[in-house]
Amino acid sequence: MKTKFLISIIFLNIIFNGFAASINVDELSIIADSYFITDKNTKFQMNTYFKFVTSFDGGYKFAAKVAFETNTKLLQQNFVTNQFNIGNIYLFFNKAEVTIKNLANSHLSFSFWTGTYKYLGDGNKYRGFLYYPDTPNVDYQGFYRLRGTGLTTQIKFWEDRFRAEFHIYNNSNFISLDPTAYNFFSIDSEVGLYFKNVNFEIFGGYTKDLVIPIEDSTNDMINGRGKVGTSFWVGNEYIDFFTCFGISNLDVNSTNINFNSFYLLGELHFKLFVTDNTISFMTRPTLYNELNKIKRGDSYDFDLNYKLNITVKDFPLSGGLLFNLKYSLASSTNWSLALSPFLSITTFGVVWNLNIHYDFAAIQREKYLDGLRIVLGVSSQF
Repeated sequence: MKTKFLISIIFLNIIFNGFAASINVDELSIIADSYFITDKNTKFQMNTYFKFVTSFDGGYKFAAKVAFETNTKLLQQNFVTNQFNIGNIYLFFNKAEVTIKNLANSHLSFSFWTGTYKYLGDGNKYRGFLYYPDTPNVDYQGFYRLRGTGLTTQIKFWEDRFRAEFHIYNNSNFISLDPTAYNFFSIDSEVGLYFKNVNFEIFGGYTKDLVIPIEDSTNDMINGRGKVGTSFWVGNEYIDFFTCFGISNLDVNSTNINFNSFYLLGELHFKLFVTDNTISFMTRPTLYNELNKIKRGDSYDFDLNYKLNITVKDFPLSGGLLFNLKYSLASSTNWSLALSPFLSITTFGVVWNLNIHYDFAAIQREKYLDGLRIVLGVSSQF
């Protein structure tokens, strides 16, 4: 009740001072996914994914932002009953932040925030429900999610080319493991150089249960957990490359750092004649946002993705081919090889996508129809 009251006060404050505020639609996606499941009999399934994020931004004067989100992966089932056993879909709180800008001759900013503030190592295109429809609550948006309630200080110099951020927050990523796990706190930092054609960041941090310390000596969090990573981007309007690398499970008691400990993403994007090409490679670490693979329903170790899009400037119709390979090092039979021709139509800020997807791993399993998916999606371009 207190949380709802606080959100209402912030919301009304922005509305009443609306001459300096703006309402934004940050993201809108609807994806209808149709496929078959073969058990004793072949069954037709359909799932609709819906994500909507809206925010109220106070702009320069108020430096405040409130965002709400609906993110539902089984929309048809939720019309009957959702996870709260209520036959409705609600707009949930996403984040709120208040920032004091341009202190110390415009070199310093200070923010108080709650919710999902940002992702360390964000910047990749290979993310979202379209690429990870079978992994609940995970879209691999970046290296690590800063979620909870905290304070952030940003320092800027050299005409904003040098920026450093320091975050101290109650880390609510652990609530996914235990609804009562509010005693974990994190200190994270980012330092980066940002030029027109080159960006470079290093980031890292430390997490510990400060309120009620863990006393079990066999628990890998007894001495806390560290994280470290880096990201790099270089490019122009014709070609760019982005990479992010990091380890999120630097535990004092852990001695088994291996391939599954690394988050590694590489993306090459380039334009050639009328084609727009994206090549992506990503490893899926055992631990991601404090959830291990079993908890998040993930069964693959790495992905290789290639997207070819044939597009003509100012022409609303485009199309191409999507190639995707997923593989598990633990099991040679756990793999996925999909080819997906697609068609896109852009009309008045909205992109319509039709994707016919076939996973050739279904042939090996002799469940031929299971490999077929037909995906119809619409997304906003605001």
